[in-house]
Amino acid sequence: LLGVLLATVVIAGAWAAAARVLIVARRASLRSALSGAIPVLAGGGAASAIHSVIAPTARLAYLGVATLMLGVLWAPIGAQLASGAGFGAAQGALLVGFVATWLCLVLGGGALHAWGSVSWRRVLAVRSPSLGRGDALSKETPSTP
Repeated sequence: LLGVLLATVVIAGAWAAAARVLIVARRASLRSALSGAIPVLAGGGAASAIHSVIAPTARLAYLGVATLMLGVLWAPIGAQLASGAGFGAAQGALLVGFVATWLCLVLGGGALHAWGSVSWRRVLAVRSPSLGRGDALSKETPSTP
């Protein structure tokens, strides 16, 4: 059951990434992006298959390392709380270190997620839309006639 769940996550993630690339880069509708995602993934060849496995694997490994680190850092704080002895300066410093580590892990996870999402553009070889004059995405009024 866990293998089926992991395979579903990998396939759904790749399909959603290809559909997102079609919607953003090629301005396709949702229906055409969902139906056109499979041919785009097939056009990506082995690179899309490798990336669709490596990105979730990296995220899962990062989640495991982050959980392990936070568990190790929380152990002395939790023991102090369980004993009911209260907090001193050392325990306060441990708590500040725990929160700082947690924030850094959140930022690292966000960076890993951004890498996994943005790198699909390279894998699927899709150009970014131009943001020059006359582009439909541009909301600014030109300053020169």
